[in-house]
Amino acid sequence: MGTHRRKTGIRQILQSHKKQSFDFTFHPYRLCLSGQAWYLIAATDGKPEPKPKTYRVMRIQSVHMLDEPAVVPDDFDLSSYFGNAWNVFRGDTTYDVEIEFLPEVAELVTETVWHQTQKVKRHQDGRVTLTFTIDGLDEIVWWVLSWSGRAKVISPPELRAMVIEQLERALALNKTE
Repeated sequence: MGTHRRKTGIRQILQSHKKQSFDFTFHPYRLCLSGQAWYLIAATDGKPEPKPKTYRVMRIQSVHMLDEPAVVPDDFDLSSYFGNAWNVFRGDTTYDVEIEFLPEVAELVTETVWHQTQKVKRHQDGRVTLTFTIDGLDEIVWWVLSWSGRAKVISPPELRAMVIEQLERALALNKTE
């Protein structure tokens, strides 16, 4: 695998979503916009073969340009990196997802292509079923929950369990006085 060197190595302090700060030297591969957020695809120093990760730009607290060159593989491809991620965070396991939507949201849900693997099946009673092949479930669970009781996870059972867990947490939280 060839590498491309640019004088863009950076040292930055990054804050996680849990408010922990980390100090890294990065080799920036790409900057990309997804939805309303910018993400940095970068590898960090300290590993024999750095593997790129996705970092939310808003969480970067400070940046210092280095005189050291960044090392970016010549064959790095953003589409391959994201694979079948629902959005920007690709999981390690591939899932075939099937979600059934009630007639009241059938048109709304089918007027958008949510994922490059999306397939739509329309039922005579007005329901629609969407299927996807995705890498990881952590991002899609929030999308399913956004349909507020108008979407039913048919498969995989792991996604259904994640949705139920979040709904139970929300119910418990909102029942407290």
